[in-house]
Amino acid sequence: MLPMAALGAIVALRVPQTGILLTLTFDLLLASLVVPFILGLFWTRGDGVAVAVSAVAGIGVRVGCFVLTPTIYGVDNTLLYIPNDLVSADVDGWTTFLAALVSLMVYVSVALVRRPVASSAPVATVEPVRVPVGVR
Repeated sequence: MLPMAALGAIVALRVPQTGILLTLTFDLLLASLVVPFILGLFWTRGDGVAVAVSAVAGIGVRVGCFVLTPTIYGVDNTLLYIPNDLVSADVDGWTTFLAALVSLMVYVSVALVRRPVASSAPVATVEPVRVPVGVR
């Protein structure tokens, strides 16, 4: 618990706007868990592998975009920014939808590629034994 509290304190000191941190938390949740959760509930084709790969892909894209975007919802990204020419401040806010879309595509792709696992082996039927009347 202490390392997580220390990490939380460092993040809070680097980005003093609590609204931005709360929005970033919900972005990470949307990007990584909403698609696998909804499709995992309502589409029987997917399995645990599709859920795990989709969640990792979504969070990876969202964190990658976070690191490469110079702003966080209009506020300078002072938490973790790598200067680059790939991503500008114009995509600020759209990266959440991009990550959720990647998560959706990965889930569907993995679910379609993997074969559905049979739920149970066929049960053998047993013929009843008929005992003649009067024989013991």
